[in-house]
Amino acid sequence: MFRGTLCPDCCLRALSLSVHQWHREVYRAMVALKMKRIKDIFVQKKRRLPLHIGYNCTAFRRRALALDDPGERSSFIRSYLQQIEEVHASCVAKDVPILSFLLLRPTKNALDEPMVQSLTAFFERLAVSSSIAEHQVKISVLGKWYDLPSKLVDAIKLMLEETKGFDRHFLNFCLFYDGQDELVDGMHLLLTKIRHERIEPEVDYASIKEHLSSSYFLPPDLFIIPDDRRRTDGLFLWDSKNTLLFLDERPFEAGKAALEDALAMFQKR
Repeated sequence: MFRGTLCPDCCLRALSLSVHQWHREVYRAMVALKMKRIKDIFVQKKRRLPLHIGYNCTAFRRRALALDDPGERSSFIRSYLQQIEEVHASCVAKDVPILSFLLLRPTKNALDEPMVQSLTAFFERLAVSSSIAEHQVKISVLGKWYDLPSKLVDAIKLMLEETKGFDRHFLNFCLFYDGQDELVDGMHLLLTKIRHERIEPEVDYASIKEHLSSSYFLPPDLFIIPDDRRRTDGLFLWDSKNTLLFLDERPFEAGKAALEDALAMFQKR
């Protein structure tokens, strides 16, 4: 398990926070410290691979809905999610510590049953995966995923609970996620704290970053955008200023080949 110490300021500020808020801040401080150690280690190795890769897979749902037959749709979704596991395995083998997937953007339309069933089974499988346990992969979910159907939410909670103690690799899923929403929510939290005099009334890059849901992750070094999508769709909007984009006309199923091409481009930058 990862061990770290918290600064006195964090301890003093805890006196004005609820138990839930304090636990959340402790968790964020610990993971942030772990991220700093990861970066320091890899920088010392003069590494030429990214520390954080993000995939924009928002074409996933559009492609699934284009299939009218429920059986074909379910088969496509399962195959797509299996490809995510294979890409993740490749990143683990290359010792890329952080991998993020933007799967679902906010929508007014409810998810269809094949999508809900497939995602539920996928997250339940990850929760008990021997590979996830072997490689100590902590899984996180960002976005308004609590608005999803209850059985899918339960599967996500199980996955988060089963992997919460891991800290060697990090796998993130963005569900009903919007980068602008993340910024708005973060600013609302920051202003609320300022209003209640829990922190000094100062707004800068660090204070905004601290209050984002993705605050404890390193900024992404590389975005891979398959399916000829050609846009980031707001993935990690605050942190993607210097992120290198690999735009791929091939479908996500290109998998490892696309990953290798993206990494080759990254190394030539």
